[in-house]
Amino acid sequence: MPDMAYQTLGVLLALAGLALLYRSLLHDRSRGRRRCPKCWYDLRASDSLTCPECGYTAKRERQLLKTRRWWRWATISTVVLFAAATLLLWPKVRRDGLWSVTPTTVLVLIVPWIDNTSVISEISGRDGEFWGWQKRWLIVQLERHIEQYPDHVSNIVDLLWYAHDLPEAVRFAFMGIDRPDDEVSGMCLLVLDREEMRREIVNVIGADRVYRRLSHLAGHTNPEIREASLRLLSPSEETGESLFPIDQIAPIFLSALADENIRVRTWAGCLFAYVNPLPSEVVARLSGWISSDDPTAFVAIIILGGSDMPTDEFDGLARKALRSGSELTRKNALRALCGRGDAVLPILRDALNAAVDPAWREWIELAITAVEEHQPVPQFW
Repeated sequence: MPDMAYQTLGVLLALAGLALLYRSLLHDRSRGRRRCPKCWYDLRASDSLTCPECGYTAKRERQLLKTRRWWRWATISTVVLFAAATLLLWPKVRRDGLWSVTPTTVLVLIVPWIDNTSVISEISGRDGEFWGWQKRWLIVQLERHIEQYPDHVSNIVDLLWYAHDLPEAVRFAFMGIDRPDDEVSGMCLLVLDREEMRREIVNVIGADRVYRRLSHLAGHTNPEIREASLRLLSPSEETGESLFPIDQIAPIFLSALADENIRVRTWAGCLFAYVNPLPSEVVARLSGWISSDDPTAFVAIIILGGSDMPTDEFDGLARKALRSGSELTRKNALRALCGRGDAVLPILRDALNAAVDPAWREWIELAITAVEEHQPVPQFW
């Protein structure tokens, strides 16, 4: 049945229920008539408080002026109104689920005992609909929920994020990274990497505690956890600012350069774009990536190209990078060479002479033109 039919029936039933409720509770008022409150016999012809029909004696005159109410019909009208509300709400329940029509206060009340994330998701969708006392109570209820269902912490963090309660979102997320479930820990680390969360984490948790925990997770057995930890420790992609001074976190990233996981090595290498001069062990590691055509060579060539590495050493690495099997490494080699002046023209011309693929020759020609005419570095993708 279409939604409009439910709504029409609901409105008609609601009107009938309201009419019945009015008639059962308010219609038969005394309007100054004296009536027995027990049998409703008309006492206007008598001045006594005792009913001649049933013998009931009222204690005061006011009792004889009561409104007559039919409680059975009032109960029936309540049932009718409930049915009308059900019909009116049914299209939304069918579309969005039962929780979508549940009052926020009720959702907050039951959230500690619901063993799924549906209630949390529904509360998340009610952004800006909380009273102050509801939000304070919600925090208490979420703490109770996480004690019973710790795997739901990432959903709770999202809820608090949408509720614009960043300090509490940070607090719960930091609780989540200590969970034994790697998937939950990794998700919470990624949540903390949001720009707004990064600004709050040190203030809410404390610099020493954050540094100790992230440096520990950088050595986690799960590579996804290691990568997420390095991402959070790295300078922000938006602002270039890091949670801690580069000198403080550099040793962690230096160790990660030897990681067996490609993505972890990539994030470790990216940090050293902010370090100049590069430590000798970093230069050696990055040079090794290029020489062996490692999948992370595309990072190494950019970092070394922007460093103060001697020209003759860099030129040799650039020639190797231009012969890489990775298109990304080759294009990054062009980017790095374009930023080093006219001295790289022989390298680019040699690469052009050796190039076979028409598209690759076109990229090299763009790079040569940019260097010769001192133009900005071309976008190679």
